[in-house]
Amino acid sequence: MPNESPTPIVLWSRHVLGKQCSPVKEFDGKLQELVDKLILTCRYANGLGLAAPQIGEFVQVAVINYPLETKPYPIINPVIDEIKSKGEQVDYEACLSLPTVARVNVRVRRCQELVFSYQDINGNRIESSASGMLARVIAHETDHLRGLFYIDRIGDLSRSLVLRSFKKYVERLRPEPNPSGNAAGGRIAG
Repeated sequence: MPNESPTPIVLWSRHVLGKQCSPVKEFDGKLQELVDKLILTCRYANGLGLAAPQIGEFVQVAVINYPLETKPYPIINPVIDEIKSKGEQVDYEACLSLPTVARVNVRVRRCQELVFSYQDINGNRIESSASGMLARVIAHETDHLRGLFYIDRIGDLSRSLVLRSFKKYVERLRPEPNPSGNAAGGRIAG
């Protein structure tokens, strides 16, 4: 990979990350560079997956890094088949774009068995299925591409707990003013 440093992860904001991403139409070197950046950043952050809008690219590309002992792979233009997907699981989730001071994880309801399709790096359409944690990761990343977050799938009380802790996290990132009244410190990356 040409760039060996991870890309900063965009912190959650409905205004920035709450929009639908555009489908990928060109399967070229630029797409491969984006996938490489996503893989590097996802691994660096110890994530199970990472979607392109989380690094400021609003196209339908995500990488799946689960199970952790396997090679991460991209899912491009993913589509979940809501009719064929079945079952239900409730488990804890968090998000790299919504880090919290208290490391708040909340229980989110997802499909147990997910049927979906996506395109690979060459544009080939692949039909697949996943269950358990892999289904959860794919659904979570696909939600990002649709402008949705796991907090959109939880109750008001849990959402307020996450957002309160996230607000405290963001406040800790703000540099302290120095005696001259200017902000101290340098650039803050998500």
